Parts: sequence; structure tokens; C-alpha cells
Amino acid sequence: MDKKGFSRNFRYPSAELRDQVRAAVKERGFRSEQAFLIAACEHEIRQGANTEATEQFEARVRSFMNRITPQPAFNRNAGWCRAAPLLDTQV
Repeated sequence: MDKKGFSRNFRYPSAELRDQVRAAVKERGFRSEQAFLIAACEHEIRQGANTEATEQFEARVRSFMNRITPQPAFNRNAGWCRAAPLLDTQV
């Protein structure tokens, strides 16, 4: 590897994958296989960051929903009942 960080030696695990990459390079207008592979790596890194952000957002939504959802309450006549806080009358 030289000072710029370029590596021109890449061995594909299969001829099929090599052919797919070469076809994608031509179809998508990349100037080289290396440019395509760098773009693919950057995309994967961004996706990983987006996945983590999505998981954090989902955790915040779950926490919020848990806070606003009525908690189970004990009703003498019905026992444990989720709807008990909504009932003002006794059975």
C-alpha cells in the first residue's frame, strides 16, 4: 500500500461475484471497480449508523408509550384489570 491508502490487489471469493461487480460498474457508470467498492463501503458504513439511530429512536418511542399507557390497577370487584382506571362506577 502506498501513502494514499490505495490497494489495487483484491481477490474476489468467486468469479460470479467478480462478474456481478464488473457489470454493476458498467451499469452504474463508475469509473473503476475500486470506485464502486469504495462507494459500497461508504454506503454500508452509513447504513450501520442509520440502523443504530433507528434503534435508538425506537427505544425512545417504546419508553414514551410505556409512560403514557395506563398501568394495570386493582379493582376490588374485578381483580387486576387494565380498564379499571377508566371505570368510575362499581359493579
